[in-house]
Amino acid sequence: MSQILTLARHLVVLTMAIVVAAAQAGAQVVHDMNASFFDVAARRDALKAATAPRVRAAIEALPPCSAQAPPAPPQGRMLVPMYYIEGNHGPVNPAFAPAEAPYAAMERAVAMAATRYVATEDRTEAECVLRILGVWSDAVALLDYARKESAQAWFTVEWAAGSAALALSVARTAPGLDRRSLGR
Repeated sequence: MSQILTLARHLVVLTMAIVVAAAQAGAQVVHDMNASFFDVAARRDALKAATAPRVRAAIEALPPCSAQAPPAPPQGRMLVPMYYIEGNHGPVNPAFAPAEAPYAAMERAVAMAATRYVATEDRTEAECVLRILGVWSDAVALLDYARKESAQAWFTVEWAAGSAALALSVARTAPGLDRRSLGR
């Protein structure tokens, strides 16, 4: 449980650092340190009012988090080969996709659950985000790497942490969540 709180705190700090940095740059003013990156209620209202068939179909097609197996965190040292075989362009390294797949699966799972929470207001979707992040936190899945040893692992952590932070910023707006699980 303490690792869940540690991950939640780190994600909250990362989220708030981004928000504060943007505010200091004049991009926005922070009124609520516990709010999401965007106005969840306003986005939900816009989705409810949407009449475009494509939007309605996309909302209906969102699979519930509970209908999918949660992505299992990888075990052991985080070693992700570089995306390109050589340099920063050219042929893609065939070893990259399998090594990066568990991280991409976590990113998709939390993003989908957070999206479904916004679209449906189903609190179980927000709880699902917290469960997935808790499992990954318990496994210390994003902390066992060294940038000098695996530079691509560092990029992968940045992408996964960004996805996790955005999903957490949405999930934490759900009423009735166990606030201890959010690191408060």
